[in-house]
Amino acid sequence: MENTVSLQIVDYTVIVLTLSVSLGIGVLFAVKDFRNVNRTEYLLGGRRMFMLPVALSIFATFTSGITLVGMVTDIYMNGCMAAALFVGVSMGYIVAAFTIVPLLFHSNTLRLFVVLVGMLQTLCFMAIALLSPALALQAGANLPIWVSVGIVGVIGTVYTAIGGIKSVVWTDVFQGLVMLTGLFTIIIKGSIIVGGGDKVWRVSRAGGRADFTNFSLDPRVGDTWWGAAIGTTFFWLGNICNQSSSQRISAMKSMTEAKKAFLLNAVMMLLYGSLLVVVGWVMYAYFTHVRCDPFQAGIVSNANQLPPYFVMHALTDLPGMGGLYFSMVFSGSLSTISSGISSLAANTVEDLMKTPLKNFKEATVTFITKVFVFGYGLLIIGLAFSASYLKGPLINMVFSSVGACGGPILGIFLLGALVPWSNKYGAICGGIVAFVFNLWLTIGNLMYGRNVYALSPPTSDMCFRNSSMIKFAAVNVSQTYFSNQTLYSRAVSNTLVDQIIKQYRYSFFLYDISVDWYGFIGTVVCFMFGITISFCTRRRCMRVTDTRLLLPCVRRINLSKLSNGVGERNVADGNVKLILYKPDLQSTT
Repeated sequence: MENTVSLQIVDYTVIVLTLSVSLGIGVLFAVKDFRNVNRTEYLLGGRRMFMLPVALSIFATFTSGITLVGMVTDIYMNGCMAAALFVGVSMGYIVAAFTIVPLLFHSNTLRLFVVLVGMLQTLCFMAIALLSPALALQAGANLPIWVSVGIVGVIGTVYTAIGGIKSVVWTDVFQGLVMLTGLFTIIIKGSIIVGGGDKVWRVSRAGGRADFTNFSLDPRVGDTWWGAAIGTTFFWLGNICNQSSSQRISAMKSMTEAKKAFLLNAVMMLLYGSLLVVVGWVMYAYFTHVRCDPFQAGIVSNANQLPPYFVMHALTDLPGMGGLYFSMVFSGSLSTISSGISSLAANTVEDLMKTPLKNFKEATVTFITKVFVFGYGLLIIGLAFSASYLKGPLINMVFSSVGACGGPILGIFLLGALVPWSNKYGAICGGIVAFVFNLWLTIGNLMYGRNVYALSPPTSDMCFRNSSMIKFAAVNVSQTYFSNQTLYSRAVSNTLVDQIIKQYRYSFFLYDISVDWYGFIGTVVCFMFGITISFCTRRRCMRVTDTRLLLPCVRRINLSKLSNGVGERNVADGNVKLILYKPDLQSTT
């Protein structure tokens, strides 16, 4: 397979136009709202945003270039069960629509711990999201990672800073449409090249990429239906509890509109996941058809570069297709970055610095918020460049880092929504224990997790038809394997050190648990520690909290039986009298 295909003028034109439209939307809202800018308008769109654009914005924010690159790679390597997580994501949206959304809509503040962990979660997610287009552009245009990281990061930062949440939402709408258009185009054109949809299905099925039957109950096995239905659902609920989601919920006109937006996202995620599965199949069928796996042959150094390599070689006869693909990845990353830095700035101004800024004029605070947007944008660019040294599927990076943070956040949320006597002692202690435990699992998994081998790749005997590439191939023939579900490519070595490492690898069963379960584990650990500590310290906390921060099923319970006569105080909630011991814990936003 020839390795000299590169982007053409028409491709760069498509990319520039896509980025220009995103930047132009930010400029439009900056000019439009120039004389009417305050924090409510800048961060929440005046709480008048319509349901459909906000729903599309939520969809674009949480899909990002990570799935466009990482999920397709995972399906190519491991089969379609990797996409089962979208079932869990959809279930998460449905559950959240009737639990998290009603409580977030009435919540005004965040626990300091939840804010900090949530910000760390957002930073990790955005850094990986910004890295994905850099990897794609490096493979397709030989552009250094730091250049593409800088271009996308700066554009996303600028239009977010000048236009606020309105520019973020409407650019997300545009970027979401670009992603869907690109996916359909790749599927149609790629299938035609391979020989039709029937050929794609037969080749994928023969290669084990179309097996939907992994029902293993072993948590050490990744990509199972149980992991998707339980592990991914909890992972996504933790993700929904962050500031990016609550900011959009608060920007809509009513709770009903917010529920509709979440239910619509459940449907869109299933459609999106199905499209990614088909793209993965088409890519596998194509590399099987040309008898060349670029990663096995050493043509690309990172498995995450396979999707852009496929587009650049399989669809070269379609003018502008390369540019459309990179525009897709850029659009997905821009939507995530803009939402993330907007939410980080909101957390900083409204939660961390609310007291120091309370005597400042509204215009001054709004300007300070914009400064924080720029600052966080630069920070994300630096983190993304650092993340480029990680060798592994982007999806696993996300589940490891975000799951470690999201689980404790969801645990604190459930503690406050389900347990009337929960308090700050239980929330903080449970959250810290869960966060440390998940961090320990993540590090242990990276260092000592067992090797999990991928499915057999296509043959690579036709990769180097040109004699000038034969020497390169001989040097780069590699042994490819998954270590702790993270893909690495290392040259075959028979050194004594390698043999010792393989023979004496430290083994501990918890380090082998799939990253799919990290959100669930963090939630359970946080909730169990939190409820225990809260019950033991309930006599120290006897003030009353807003009953709207309890789930409806809990509001109907006669809580006086749980009080043991300590500090009872009745609080009216409609026609129901409740006795509450939830003074210091509010549900997260």
